[in-house]
Amino acid sequence: MDIENQFSILLVDDDDVDRMTVKRAFKKAKFSVELIEASDGKQAIAILQAAKNQTTQNSSNQDSLQPDYSQTIDLVLLDYRLPDIDGLGLISQTKTLGLDFPIIVLTGQGDEEIAVEIMKAGAADYLSKAKIDPDNLIKAINSALRLHKAEAAVELANQRLRASNELLVSKNKELEQQQQRISAQNIELQKSYKLKSEFLATMSHELRTPMNAIMGFSQLLLRQYPDPLSPKQENLIQRILNNSKNLLDM
Repeated sequence: MDIENQFSILLVDDDDVDRMTVKRAFKKAKFSVELIEASDGKQAIAILQAAKNQTTQNSSNQDSLQPDYSQTIDLVLLDYRLPDIDGLGLISQTKTLGLDFPIIVLTGQGDEEIAVEIMKAGAADYLSKAKIDPDNLIKAINSALRLHKAEAAVELANQRLRASNELLVSKNKELEQQQQRISAQNIELQKSYKLKSEFLATMSHELRTPMNAIMGFSQLLLRQYPDPLSPKQENLIQRILNNSKNLLDM
């Protein structure tokens, strides 16, 4: 046995002798276990629900004659043939209720094929009651607990992967929306640039025409023909010509 911690195991069997056989196997193997017993499916479901529901009030259990089953259940040893339900029905109920425990099915002679169907339904393993001994029992429990732990780790990894994928999808949508906004802004910028270019071209054309006319007339006046200009007039006209050139260069 390589499991060191004490585990809580639910033994579901309506046969007192079969339950005693399992308890003797645990004792002989010196397997540290807290064994909880149920004699039918209804009691088993109630125990499993209480184990899942850690909010069960312990005070109400202490005030009644019913034992407190609110502790964690690590594994279930399940007799296939119960007085109120069979193994398949009990496994189906646990799934419906969202209960998640590794289950080892205990079968009678000739029930091996049925046990295989139960494993397909979700059980971790099965043991023939005629072959229950300390080694086989502990080996099956070790294997079922490891398998359940591995499946839980895989499920957790899958959940994290799904969460990461959802986050990536959300980020991609945000990026697409941002790209659409940037594209729309670029279109608006292109429109503004086109309007600006058209405005500058129009303004340049509208200014060149009068500037050329002003410069031409200024140059004619500076030739002082046929009438000469006074120094003051010549200075003013030269300033007009120079300023017109500056504006035209601009």
